[in-house]
Amino acid sequence: MRTIFDLAKNLALIEDEEQQTHDPSFWDDPKKAELHLRNIKKKKIWTDAWTAVNSGAEEIEVFLEFKEMGEEVDDEIDTNYQKTLLKLEDLEF
Repeated sequence: MRTIFDLAKNLALIEDEEQQTHDPSFWDDPKKAELHLRNIKKKKIWTDAWTAVNSGAEEIEVFLEFKEMGEEVDDEIDTNYQKTLLKLEDLEF
């Protein structure tokens, strides 16, 4: 389970696996190559989704800082919270 949630490790694995696709013999076995690309895509779906959730949370934190300084950002906080919550729910599935 630990490797599933290790974003840095998964990003490094994706980079390594993408480098393997540049090998001239990569397409010598098309079925193996296709499986390899599917595995990369699965990892990218998860890492992209996690990055989106993380970015949304960071945006909310920034708006909360603005609110502490007296700015009127309640609508932005609510909007970003709802978007981030939807992204998180999608990530769970």
